[in-house]
Amino acid sequence: GSVPLFRLYKEGGSSMLYSLLRLHHPPRPGGGNGGREVMCLALSAVCASKNAPLLASGTQDGGVSLWNCMSGQLLQRLETAPGEPAHANWVMCMVLDKWPDEQREGLLITGAYDHRIKVWAQSSSGSGRSRSPALGSHGWQLEATLAGHTDGVLSLALSHSRRIIFSGSEDLTLRAWSLVHSAFLFEVNTFGSPVGAMTWHLASRHLVTGTEQDGIVQLW
Repeated sequence: GSVPLFRLYKEGGSSMLYSLLRLHHPPRPGGGNGGREVMCLALSAVCASKNAPLLASGTQDGGVSLWNCMSGQLLQRLETAPGEPAHANWVMCMVLDKWPDEQREGLLITGAYDHRIKVWAQSSSGSGRSRSPALGSHGWQLEATLAGHTDGVLSLALSHSRRIIFSGSEDLTLRAWSLVHSAFLFEVNTFGSPVGAMTWHLASRHLVTGTEQDGIVQLW
């Protein structure tokens, strides 16, 4: 249940990794010490700078935690209700970004084996402009739950406009969702195996997917 952090240092054509911190997931209240294995991580886009180093991690017990990845401080453990973890099963994928509007700051999207996608929001500080997830800021809360997959959600991607969520699942489908309206848009069910990986190619503005068993990579 630990997350080691490293810094990449380059000098004279050589690259070295220096160990910085090791973050330890606390046990879930009443849940014992099991299920804390880390399944996925997400880093805010500007985490390489010292202005907003935010790290999100998901575990087997359904937990999602937010960290200051410079100090190692646990900022918040996300809950759907007091004492209830973010998901009911393994958290398999997540995306950390910012909202397309100016009313909210941080955006976190999580997918799990409970067949659910959850959208989390960090309230704006009232500055009147959109910002990246802020260092040390609390107040993340559940914004929406997207249901429709019939098996575990394995991969997520956010469109270039940050308005469409794409999800890949063990049910052999890809689904698209409206972030703004928290609504299902369409489904692609031509895959022959689970959609275990996906990313948004910023230069071409295309979605790239990879399936687990047949080893096929597709550009959409």
